[in-house]
Amino acid sequence: MNVQTTTVFSGGITNSGTISVAGGASPGFGRALWLGTSSPGGAISTFSGGITNTGAILAQKTGILVKYGDTFNGGISNSGTISSASVAGIVAANVTTFAGAISNTGNGQILTAGSAIKISGIPNFLGGITNSATISAGSGIVASSGSTITGSIADSGPLVATSGPAISIDSTSKIIGGTKTAILINGVGSTFTGNVTNAGVLSSNLAALSILDLSTFSGSISSSGTISAGGTGLSVSNVTSMTGNVGNSGTISAGNIGLSVSNVTSMTGGVVNSGTITAGAAGVNVTNVNIASGVVSNAGTISAKTGINIAGSSINGFVSNFGLISAGSGIIVSNNSTITNGITDTGQILATSGPGQQHDHQRYHRHRPDPGDVRSRHLDRQDQPG
Repeated sequence: MNVQTTTVFSGGITNSGTISVAGGASPGFGRALWLGTSSPGGAISTFSGGITNTGAILAQKTGILVKYGDTFNGGISNSGTISSASVAGIVAANVTTFAGAISNTGNGQILTAGSAIKISGIPNFLGGITNSATISAGSGIVASSGSTITGSIADSGPLVATSGPAISIDSTSKIIGGTKTAILINGVGSTFTGNVTNAGVLSSNLAALSILDLSTFSGSISSSGTISAGGTGLSVSNVTSMTGNVGNSGTISAGNIGLSVSNVTSMTGGVVNSGTITAGAAGVNVTNVNIASGVVSNAGTISAKTGINIAGSSINGFVSNFGLISAGSGIIVSNNSTITNGITDTGQILATSGPGQQHDHQRYHRHRPDPGDVRSRHLDRQDQPG
């Protein structure tokens, strides 16, 4: 189905049956439900009413494609099945204003070797993206090519990305969460497979990127862009099993904690900052986490009340500072934490109101990279903080 070269379209499109489209040599072949054209000349000026699928859409290339146009009102809702053999499940591209959410809910399934949901070249995307059903795709949810989402990306259903990122924001795009978390993954015991990457801008009055309540998270979380949050910048909490790193190589400005990992039963991977973190509380926080193999490391710059806070955690690895920590207290280790390979500082810690390092009777070693460096010393149960 292709709707094009229409100034105004009102009433929306609903599918409760089956649309099945094979591929072909023409660029338009293989697209099951297509609004617009391959170039701006045949675009729909204004579309109102949205697109709803409760049936089955089976496509060789793209299940639902909205491309070119001035205004799209009503959103795209799927509670049926969208299956695409190659390109994508749902694509919205090159629309000046897209007003309405894209959602996959209920018994919905988006199955594709390409991207499940892709937003490209939309400067005003108003409404957010929600998945509470099933996504199995090469890549999960992607925002690219100068897209600005005012709202949030929220996932609470099973999401598996087999060959690309599960959630990706490119360097030209941004999410403005406002009173919502910009990216929220709240699985309530479910499984999430794939990386979460931000190379653009995430902003929120609350947390900017939050992952919580998952049984299994397989993938890394990384931000090389900008995060601005009234609460915590990047947070992982209440995960049973996690495989992958949590890292920042960009800029985080947070009213509370910059980078936080808490209540993770088993983690294989590190918590690493190589960018810049400015935070009202801790720059990097690791609380009640069992890191079976990995590190907690700063190779960037942290300005916060506490630089690195380790509490109630077991780290089979080391804690290190290779960068600059400017904080009230530099590194605090507390609540019976254990660090197998100790603490290493070859950078600079400027503690303005507390100790550079503080520990409460944990056994670890602070390695001495330079015998002449007075900051390097051995700490054991008899040492006093400071």
